[in-house]
Amino acid sequence: MGLRDPGRPVELSTGTTDSVMAVAFHPRRALVAATGARGRLAWWAVEGGRRLRPVAADSFGDSWGVGDRMPSLSFRRDGTMLAAADSSGHLRLRRVGEPESSLYSGNGLSALSAAEPVQAVAYSPDGTLIASGDVRGAVRLWPERPAAPAVDGVPATPDPGTSAISEDGGLLVTGTNDVDYNRTTHVWDVSERSEPRRAFTLPEPWEARYFLPGGRQDVLVAHRWTENTKDHVFRLWEFGSGGGPKHGKDIPFTAEDAVTGVSPDGRLLAIGEANARRIELWDVSDVRAPVRRAVIDAPVAFGSGGVWFTGSDAMATVEDSTHLRFWDVRDPAHPRKAARVEDGALVTSAAYLHAARLLITENVAEEVSLWDLTDLDRPRELSGLPAAAGGYYPVGKDVLMTVLSDGTAQFWDVRNPRRPERTRTLRFDRPIESVDLSPDGDRAVTSSPYRIWGIGADGQWRTPSLATLAAARQVELFPDKRPLMAVVPENKILDNGDQTYLLGLDTDSIYDELCRTHPLSVDKVQWESLFPHLGHRRSCD
Repeated sequence: MGLRDPGRPVELSTGTTDSVMAVAFHPRRALVAATGARGRLAWWAVEGGRRLRPVAADSFGDSWGVGDRMPSLSFRRDGTMLAAADSSGHLRLRRVGEPESSLYSGNGLSALSAAEPVQAVAYSPDGTLIASGDVRGAVRLWPERPAAPAVDGVPATPDPGTSAISEDGGLLVTGTNDVDYNRTTHVWDVSERSEPRRAFTLPEPWEARYFLPGGRQDVLVAHRWTENTKDHVFRLWEFGSGGGPKHGKDIPFTAEDAVTGVSPDGRLLAIGEANARRIELWDVSDVRAPVRRAVIDAPVAFGSGGVWFTGSDAMATVEDSTHLRFWDVRDPAHPRKAARVEDGALVTSAAYLHAARLLITENVAEEVSLWDLTDLDRPRELSGLPAAAGGYYPVGKDVLMTVLSDGTAQFWDVRNPRRPERTRTLRFDRPIESVDLSPDGDRAVTSSPYRIWGIGADGQWRTPSLATLAAARQVELFPDKRPLMAVVPENKILDNGDQTYLLGLDTDSIYDELCRTHPLSVDKVQWESLFPHLGHRRSCD
């Protein structure tokens, strides 16, 4: 409509689509968006201020992917975000792409749960808040800022015994993917949790997943592969007290696929050719000038765990997909073949308790075996314990937790590994998939879902759990004396792409922080329908 004379509006152009329940002008571009039933989105370019030209969307760009009726739309003031009311009870958000055909950018979609069918949505003039109105007449305000400090990207899966967090807890490595799935590695300085900053971005096509262990200077292990070739290169980046990181001499490696393993003291780097018979053993004591000490003729299984260390002087490989072979690498220039444990990798994997020098291997019929590895040439099988596949976790210096497929968790004192003593049994509502202890040992985090548990001075787990991170898909604990965790949510928050949030382990502090940044409460009417047996109270005072 032309509105130069509001008393006599003039129709200039008409755009049609299957259903229109709401329209919104882009605040900075000559574009109009409309949404309606079945979660569809239509888009028009305004040409010459007089004519609507339909814009053909990119693949799936004309759909929110979900939703039934969407009766309201609102652009953020800068035009980079579009919010929609969803009658299914959500506030839908999408980042707007730069090309006119990109009704949303490659970062995807996100949503905020509003509990009730949403009828109206609006951004505040400064773009810092989103308001939603529901069918019960309630208005909710959503701060458009993270609920906690966050960094871009997600920590990658490291090799056994390594971490995406540096040993002093000051650095975190994450990876981000662009729309073409090209991965970029970032290193973040998280020494100040409230203000994390990007310390370094690896030049493409370098990638990295973990830091060297061993308590030395922070050293990142980076890898580069030339597409459609067998050319691999490894490089060690050392982070010092001043200036940017410095790297040493490159380590070339030729293979279809390469796997790595690192000794616990960070002195030896093993690089193996997956599904072949070659392992190169590199001494990386001098990060700037790594030295190849030996080439070992041994089979290498594909994936993480194909080569791993059972101590600073012993290495393990997988033979014939099922057997574990041990190598004495006290003299890395002359590695010596040691004993083999038959069917040591028969089911899924094996693990090692460094303090007790115990190897744990899986058997069929939900059982694990304990092996004394004091003598690499003569491993001794000591005892068997009930455990589901992968269900065994060190939870203290001489304590092992085993988990059955029904969710039963048993705690074993293995100071006498010939006769482990069961000290406690807990029953979870489902089998747990991982267990990590906090640096000071007073918290445990299990998955999935991720839950935080308190641990008493006597080592006993307190029940029920302190908190459940129901929407988390990855949680990493920080080392040393930093009671923090890096949390990756299942869904992108406010469509900012994949992000990792930095949270304290103390649940009271998490509560206080959420109340400070997102002070939302259940109103009295809704509370009475949800919790009629409890008196109403606000979530945040």
